[in-house]
Amino acid sequence: MDTEVQAVENQETENQEMDQANEMEKMDDMFPTINPGDVITGKVVQVSADEVLVDIGYKSEGRIPLNELSFRSNVKPEELVAVGDEIQVKVWKIDEGEGTVLLSRRRAEAEKSWEKLEAAYENGEILEATVAQTVKGGLLVDVGVRGFIPASHVSRNFVDDLDAYIGQTLRLKIIEFDRQK
Repeated sequence: MDTEVQAVENQETENQEMDQANEMEKMDDMFPTINPGDVITGKVVQVSADEVLVDIGYKSEGRIPLNELSFRSNVKPEELVAVGDEIQVKVWKIDEGEGTVLLSRRRAEAEKSWEKLEAAYENGEILEATVAQTVKGGLLVDVGVRGFIPASHVSRNFVDDLDAYIGQTLRLKIIEFDRQK
């Protein structure tokens, strides 16, 4: 009789485990499948000094670390996004064990920007970009990605102090296009 009771208990345990597995499978089916490299739209739910939380319709909110928010340094998150904003993000890393999803707004914007820049280059379009900083030999501009302007191309005349250009918006034409640089 003990074997019968044992067999019934084993069967009940197996049924419970199968039910739990089925429930977890159903819950997984409720959420979209996301993979590293996907560019998706999400809604900002929290902005703090070192990260932004985004509702991407997944099991948990995605997290954008400060360095993945923008390529510009010395920028406060609240200057770039606000709670309720819909933003495009790139899935950077998924940790199923902890249930965390790392996102990158910077990488999603860079992908879009490269496409726009390539079209502008091919069509010979004039762009407007803000000077973000000076570097040895020229300026870095914000064109969605870092764009470099050699000092010799900033002005027709020699420019002694490139720092004067920081924050200015310049009209530019792309003369070289290389995603690898």
